[in-house]
Amino acid sequence: MTLRIVVADDQGLSRDRLLRLLEAERDVEVVATCADGSAALEAIHTCAPDVAFLDVRMPGLDGMGVVEALRGQPLPVVVLVTAHEGYAVRAFELDAADYLLKPFSPIRLRTALIRARERLAARSASRFERALEMLKARDEPPTPAPDRVAVRTDGRTFFLKTESTGSRSNERSP
Repeated sequence: MTLRIVVADDQGLSRDRLLRLLEAERDVEVVATCADGSAALEAIHTCAPDVAFLDVRMPGLDGMGVVEALRGQPLPVVVLVTAHEGYAVRAFELDAADYLLKPFSPIRLRTALIRARERLAARSASRFERALEMLKARDEPPTPAPDRVAVRTDGRTFFLKTESTGSRSNERSP
């Protein structure tokens, strides 16, 4: 599965480096690049990416502000990117899949992509399980077999019990 990615970083050099590293990865498509949080928010709404790499500190709306602005809406898997260690706890409180500390290596980026894929797989499995539960809940219980059936013969109606185990015509007398 190709990961659709939005990248938001106000520092051009950092953004370009991340883009180069992402372009070297298989099954990755960068669908939008943004220089601020407001543009990232719009790109997430417009492009519906699987993953958003968001810089923690950007002027105006920062990466964490983007995540908070999306509360209650479908949210891509978020990877927060920063040169500052001090935001890690807050990142995981916001349910970020990973926290990349600049400068990061290509291997560290691959680890973040693996975590993002795992998070997406878990979401997909969860959605499947919820849909299955909804289908099960909608199913009506099976209708019990009737305890008798109506048989019409010679203009008369007879009611025969269905719990009978055999027919008298099949019984043999000794």
